[in-house]
Amino acid sequence: MRRCEGLAIEGTRRGRGRPKKCWGEVEELNSLVSELAKVTAKEQASLEQCKDFLTMIATMQVKDCSLRTH
Repeated sequence: MRRCEGLAIEGTRRGRGRPKKCWGEVEELNSLVSELAKVTAKEQASLEQCKDFLTMIATMQVKDCSLRTH
């Protein structure tokens, strides 16, 4: 994308632009970024679920230890 931006800026300086030439690359990059955002959101949800499970297990372990000592 930076390459395309550089080409567009350089082309503007020379009086001719090349944004159409890089449009497919920009669209592909946007698609990849969108997919990455979706995967990141799913990973974050999974991590939250793991955190909740670990909290639940820790609570159960404390109760178990408490019952064993009485």
